[in-house]
Amino acid sequence: MDILLKEKLGTAEYILTAPAGSPEWLELRKQGIGGSEIGTIMGFNPYESAYTLWHKKLGLIPESDLSDNIAVWLGKVLETPILARFEEMHPELELFHTGTWRNEEHDFMLANPDALFRNRNTGEWGIIEVKTGRNPWTQVPPSYRAQVMWYLKTFGFTKAYIVGFVGYQWEERKIEYDAFEGDHMIKEAKRFLNAVKTASKPDWDGSDSTLETARMMHPDIDGSTIEIGDVGINLWNAQRRYDEALAELNSFKAAVLDYMGNARHATVTVDGEGTFTVASRMSRKDGLPYLVVKK
Repeated sequence: MDILLKEKLGTAEYILTAPAGSPEWLELRKQGIGGSEIGTIMGFNPYESAYTLWHKKLGLIPESDLSDNIAVWLGKVLETPILARFEEMHPELELFHTGTWRNEEHDFMLANPDALFRNRNTGEWGIIEVKTGRNPWTQVPPSYRAQVMWYLKTFGFTKAYIVGFVGYQWEERKIEYDAFEGDHMIKEAKRFLNAVKTASKPDWDGSDSTLETARMMHPDIDGSTIEIGDVGINLWNAQRRYDEALAELNSFKAAVLDYMGNARHATVTVDGEGTFTVASRMSRKDGLPYLVVKK
């Protein structure tokens, strides 16, 4: 693979050679929205909420330090051989390493794709994004689709490939640009950036990310008391409903464990649909078995 040496490609201009995650790249990303961030803004990222990203954009909490994350490290290590395999499987495509690009019309749109391709026969350009993971896919995760759709919109391209080693098997998914999705992402990105500009905090949601960010924002306890009104009443009612639901769940778990005896799995049969595993008994070392409910 060669390094692409162009100042402009499609509807994008080249702006940075620093790798993703570098100080220069992080500083640039404060000025706009990258592909890994648009999924967060759209509510597709299971690991980060818009509430958390908003706090990062304003510098209220630090960027996540992923330097010791084994999954991130493995993804970087596997990127080169995965791209090499993809190139072998597609001799009609010429692959290029690249850096960070910005859309000419919307200067907040940033793209840092793993690779770009050019079709040797048609001259058409496109995006390649590499992914790895332990769990197999039934479909492309929405945050990954949003990422490549953002890149396609940035460049004005129409085709992308998501490739990688997922669930211990090769994955290759072709993504076609969807104008409705692209325009909707632009709208949501503008709304988010306006919230950053005006310091208008996004709504709370039920994610772990939002909860952890709220904890980080106020690490000290000064001993004072504050009236919180309806928020406190809502918390009180939510805790009561949670306690009631947990008691109901525990009663059903006890009943299922009683029914199962020494069995490993429990199934149910639904007329016209088949038989499904709903729960399994598991144990750690010499501990007592516990019940895992299938979602």
